Amino acid sequence: MRASICYSKMNSFLDKVKDKSIYDFNYNKWKENMDFLTSNYKDSKYSKNAVYFYAKKLEEERDYPTAIEQYKKVSNDTELYINSLYDIGECYYKIAYKLLKENKKDEAKQNLITSEESFNTCVSYIGSLPDVNPEIVKKKKDFKFYCFRRIATIYLNEVVKNYENAVKKMREIESVYTDDKDKMPLLLDFS
Repeated sequence: MRASICYSKMNSFLDKVKDKSIYDFNYNKWKENMDFLTSNYKDSKYSKNAVYFYAKKLEEERDYPTAIEQYKKVSNDTELYINSLYDIGECYYKIAYKLLKENKKDEAKQNLITSEESFNTCVSYIGSLPDVNPEIVKKKKDFKFYCFRRIATIYLNEVVKNYENAVKKMREIESVYTDDKDKMPLLLDFS
């Protein structure tokens, strides 16, 4: 597990390095290690988390459809399940924007709707979790914020044009996060 995380982190670091010849990330070896881990140690929490890291790597490689399928395999008894629900919505969102660049508005709209549904699924799941400690409460609140913000962004999109619900969602965010000065500037960042 640590090896797969190291591979992933090293690759992220190397994306920022100008001279990539100093190290060549071996994606096939990384995938082989992930497959070995997830098939031979299915009940291990590390194996369950590895499924998430594998999906994240696919997302970083912009293989969004495959990443979505992998995120869907993340077990709901792992600490990264919430992340996977959120990331499914993000992948559909990224697919939609790719389709918009190709002027495929109908397909883009469908992906945006699916993205919204994914973010709503994440919010519903978060709402079902007990508030066991302050750390969990903060994590739940943060994920809700980012889900709501992305949903508002979807409503503002040129093919969705659901401005009334976008304003409602932003007001909902504002009412919940008025005490969180770090989040409010992010509300207006629709990237």
